[in-house]
Amino acid sequence: QLPPSPQLPKQLPPIADLVAMARELVTDVDLEDAALGRRLRELLPDLSVRPVQPLDGGQPRSRASFTLDLSALAGVPWLRESGLLELRRVEVNCFDEIDRIRLLPEIVRLRNRGLKQREIASRIGTHLPTVQRAVKLHLLMQKAGTSDPYRVLTEPHTNGRHRRHLHPDYRPPADGSAQNDSPETSETGDDEGLAAA
Repeated sequence: QLPPSPQLPKQLPPIADLVAMARELVTDVDLEDAALGRRLRELLPDLSVRPVQPLDGGQPRSRASFTLDLSALAGVPWLRESGLLELRRVEVNCFDEIDRIRLLPEIVRLRNRGLKQREIASRIGTHLPTVQRAVKLHLLMQKAGTSDPYRVLTEPHTNGRHRRHLHPDYRPPADGSAQNDSPETSETGDDEGLAAA
């Protein structure tokens, strides 16, 4: 006989109760507890973190992308596989927004109303350079055709001190072998010694 199919509960907990359960799960807990890790994997079945950078430059930051499955807290973890629950992917910036990005919507709104940049800075209580950089960033977003002030980094960041990957010792040879072709090796005469042996 086939096992009986799971039945939907008469009523799922309100969303506010599910959020409270999620907060209780991560409050005053041992972060090294394996049980916590297993429970979090139920709540976040696919979590990834990617580096992002403002379109106008700056230090890389981290952005998390995940699907939050609160059905695990409701005691019906099979609900996700049933197709009855629509899950959405969420993106969260794991950092505090810098001023020019945090104030960008208000700066754009006031600029569209015809206010000058100095007037905008005085109105929202910030510095003129912040407004100027926000306006420049908005123009870059329009040129790129995006509403996201950040871009995802797909290769190593080369600004500032983040250049270690450019050192010859960190670059593989062109032929893909593991041999060290640095100048120090060629000057020691080790290759000639191996050939003589």
